[in-house]
Amino acid sequence: MKLYKIKKQLLLLIVALLPVCSFSNTSDTAFAQGNDLYAKRQYEAALKVYSNMISRGEESAALYYNAGNASFKTGDLPSALLYYEKAKRLEPDDADIVANIRFANARTTDKIEELPEFFLSRWWSGLITGWSLSSLSLLSLVFAFIAAGLLILYFFAHGQLVKRIAFYTSLLVFFFSLFTVFTGTSQIAYYSSNRQAIIFSNSVMVKAEPSEKGRSLFVIHEGTKVTLAGKSKNWTKVRLGNGTEGWMKQSDYKII
Repeated sequence: MKLYKIKKQLLLLIVALLPVCSFSNTSDTAFAQGNDLYAKRQYEAALKVYSNMISRGEESAALYYNAGNASFKTGDLPSALLYYEKAKRLEPDDADIVANIRFANARTTDKIEELPEFFLSRWWSGLITGWSLSSLSLLSLVFAFIAAGLLILYFFAHGQLVKRIAFYTSLLVFFFSLFTVFTGTSQIAYYSSNRQAIIFSNSVMVKAEPSEKGRSLFVIHEGTKVTLAGKSKNWTKVRLGNGTEGWMKQSDYKII
């Protein structure tokens, strides 16, 4: 039963990796055309090419990053941040993506101070989101193949010392394989339970309850990132980085 669960988790990671692998097409004609238009400063035309690719289900950090750059150049700050955040989820350690998010956020109206996070919670979230899912998937497969090779060596080796080293090393490597699988599935679960969005409306009046008649609490503006904390019909409960909560219409944001 445990082996079945491990195989199921590994399959989940491989399936999640497929869209990223399929974006070896980033060098295809469409992507190259978008890059060429961007280089010629035809930003709206480049963005149209990137958007068409995304609408067809293509996905990669490079595509989202370039779409974010084109959006920023056309003055569409919310779209730029949305694409940058999507790119960051695929490549969390990319310095250019992180820098552009910081640069774009500096141009938003709302300057929200994040609540300090408990260090264990911060460490855990940093651990599971600090690697791209594609990297975790690749590592899990590499470790699994190495462990399998060591087990084969264990069965066919003649010396007891070699057999012992091969066996215990295979267990250690297999543990690393399981750990990467666990980290990857934890990352998927983390993003599923911590859904975030970017505000696209110019300004939004956040209400105390999911109703137009509800008491107004505060105003937030385009480009602000919020965490989705609840839903009621066409209203969504959102939470800001400083812990403030309220209700807003679903039409005012786009999910990362």
